[in-house]
Amino acid sequence: MRHAYTAFKSLVKLEGNFLTNARRGDIWHTHASLNRMNLSLDDMGVLSRINSFQQVRKQVDLNRVLRNALNKLQNKITEKQAIIQRKKHRQRSKVDLPTVL
Repeated sequence: MRHAYTAFKSLVKLEGNFLTNARRGDIWHTHASLNRMNLSLDDMGVLSRINSFQQVRKQVDLNRVLRNALNKLQNKITEKQAIIQRKKHRQRSKVDLPTVL
């Protein structure tokens, strides 16, 4: 992929004066497409090295997450006069959110 990218770039530099504007545009379009494909391949390589099974999992208290979010957004909530409602869970008498892993 990188060789094709470099070859198209060199082609335009060396032979660009002999090409019509339309052909030069086609080559630059192909060049840009190759660049995007190359970036996508790099991203896929990085993603393939991520292994979520090796990550340490820890419990997260969703009530704490909600409180932190509400605290950070308090000014906007007040400004917009928003009302935040929490519904009771069917199997619980409280409004508490679960702790998840």
